[in-house]
Amino acid sequence: MKLFLSSIRLPNKDEQAKLFGDKKHVSVVVIPNAWDTYPEDKQKAELTNTISNFKDLGYQPTILDLVASSDKLRRDSVLTSDFVWFTGGNSFYLNYQVQKAGFDTLLKEALDKGIVYGGTSAGAVIACPTLHGVENADNPNDAPQVIWGGLKLVDFGIVPHWGMEKYADKLEKMADEMRPYVSQLVTLTNEQAAIVIDGVLEVAGTLLTS
Repeated sequence: MKLFLSSIRLPNKDEQAKLFGDKKHVSVVVIPNAWDTYPEDKQKAELTNTISNFKDLGYQPTILDLVASSDKLRRDSVLTSDFVWFTGGNSFYLNYQVQKAGFDTLLKEALDKGIVYGGTSAGAVIACPTLHGVENADNPNDAPQVIWGGLKLVDFGIVPHWGMEKYADKLEKMADEMRPYVSQLVTLTNEQAAIVIDGVLEVAGTLLTS
């Protein structure tokens, strides 16, 4: 199982090699539903920027909307790709849509087949065991139903955007309230990423744990 979890950044070339070996044309399915609660113009701008960044790095991106797609389209999109990528946005809304669609089960099947999971911010947070504490950063009421359990793809918790002064109080509360629910808490600055390969965690950059 391979995962790339970050605050805002995509894998660099060295990290791509760890995740995909010498594969030259990596296909990535971008899932932007965490932005569904944002104004439409901001959604479009964020998605355009993400797709452009992936193309600049040599990936072949496609977009998958969990809300509008069928079970067959979701399955075909994921199982024929190398990389599944969840954007940032509202963690509670994203977690709800992933689990409502049964996409959590499909993800585990995909990971068993060697497909890599990736995500920034909300996309990283939902891979963890719990969303307890995340209410200090994201509004739970943006989700039709609050599901506190994450996807449990890892046993540690992630607090993204660590070190950003304007969010310091919220992130410290998030960390304090998440800590009892996880085996380890990993705080990631915007320059860092947690890379998990076959159960082994590596943090690119200086490791900050609590």
